[in-house]
Amino acid sequence: MLRDKLANDLKTSMKARNTCNTATLRLILAALKDRDIASRTGQNTPKLSEEEDDVKTRQMLAKMIKQR
Repeated sequence: MLRDKLANDLKTSMKARNTCNTATLRLILAALKDRDIASRTGQNTPKLSEEEDDVKTRQMLAKMIKQR
């Protein structure tokens, strides 16, 4: 799952003391958490499969890239 890979990459980056990568990965993971919280509030939406979650995550990353 893409989310797990990002979390593992964050741990690796923190151990290597790579501040730029760590900050970037933290920003991405925070945006993922914000998206999860927004999708839970006020709606009874079914839980996404891993494949659907990866697609939504990739779409979110593409949007974040365009913003910057």
